[in-house]
Amino acid sequence: SDDLTRGGPTMQVGWAEAFELHASTPNGRARQLSGSLEVDTSATLQQGVIASASITARLAPALRLDLTPSLSILETHRQYVDTIADPTATDTFGARYLFGHLHRKDAALELRATWSLSPDLVFTLYAQPFVSVGHYSEIGELAAAGSSQIDWLATSPVPRPDYRVASLRSTAVLRWELRPGSILYIVWQQARGGVPEQPAQTLHATTPELFTQPAIHTLAVKLSYWFG
Repeated sequence: SDDLTRGGPTMQVGWAEAFELHASTPNGRARQLSGSLEVDTSATLQQGVIASASITARLAPALRLDLTPSLSILETHRQYVDTIADPTATDTFGARYLFGHLHRKDAALELRATWSLSPDLVFTLYAQPFVSVGHYSEIGELAAAGSSQIDWLATSPVPRPDYRVASLRSTAVLRWELRPGSILYIVWQQARGGVPEQPAQTLHATTPELFTQPAIHTLAVKLSYWFG
């Protein structure tokens, strides 16, 4: 495949195996729970665990809550980093293709709450916090075109692109049907996020940044009126 080199020389990717497990409670209940677990293994690609759950609960006849948390702990053996022109790199056609051994953790949550205040008035709240940290333990270069071998370097020619990301997106919608066919929407949106340049930290240490990142707030009002 030439996908790993972003269109450069081909690389052997080897085999990848995945095991998946899904379970859920019976449908039709006021409270439902489902979960999934995926385990990936590969000597050259990605390995690790991805777990997620889905919780649906009707807390009251007019109030429904949906939660979907997820957690990923992954290790990527061949994460593309950069390409450096080098006429002496004849085995890779005049360029050095740099890869890193990436250790990554992601945590996310999708929250949706729907409150029917009346048959004509519904309030919906949606929020999606996301946190990710990544650390590169090694940087190396493709040994030769068509090979899977990475020559790990004692000194990296580029800074290790460790990272951390914290973002929070939320939307609140009030829907009011003034009369049949005439609907008023009031929508508020918030977006917080950023990619600080400091080295990666733990998920626990990064989580508070969900609420301290700069925010963009948007308010929109829409009226659909039926003349008839």
